[in-house]
Amino acid sequence: MSRLPNDAGDANVWGQVLNDYLLQAHNADGSVKVVPANLGVPMTDGEIPYDRRFLADQSAATSGDLVLTYFVACKTETINNLAMYSGVTAAATVTLARFGVYSVAANGDLTLIHSTANDTTVFAGANTRFSRALTSSWAKTAGTTYAVGHLVLATTMPTVWGSTGGGSTLDAIWARSPRISGARIGQTDLPASITAANVVNTRRSPYFEATA
Repeated sequence: MSRLPNDAGDANVWGQVLNDYLLQAHNADGSVKVVPANLGVPMTDGEIPYDRRFLADQSAATSGDLVLTYFVACKTETINNLAMYSGVTAAATVTLARFGVYSVAANGDLTLIHSTANDTTVFAGANTRFSRALTSSWAKTAGTTYAVGHLVLATTMPTVWGSTGGGSTLDAIWARSPRISGARIGQTDLPASITAANVVNTRRSPYFEATA
């Protein structure tokens, strides 16, 4: 167990004991570790947006709707892949399927900073993990707010695992600052930017895994 060094009894290891103690709450660069209370059991490899013990198969979104999960990063690390999970309904006749990462400005505006290429095989099978490479590495920074989402254009839309439930009241609850989820409807591809006024409320919050 980490502890503070003992002035009278830690000869030659005083610095090691202190560093181990400090690293419990600090990153190697001296910044304070960000550990949101809702993560439950965090992954050792990469990052997730919320407690994965309480996921549900969400109802299918409308074709052309970009559905987003907002989160505050806990780790500073390089991310090269995003993964999401299909539910009981697979997508059919897909013309576009992409994952996107957006930065979130103080006023709520979004800017696309990373994405996956179009891959029409994403969500093509039911109850399957779909991991796809970002087109460029994401230098994720602890303490920064991001929004990660999926956009699918298909005749049959997939169900996707995530956090969901309740009625329309939940849409408004999750939209309160800091926002938990949101959507940009009627898109033909990932938009380069989204103003806060164009983010609509939604009780869908897709689960994702951001990994190296």
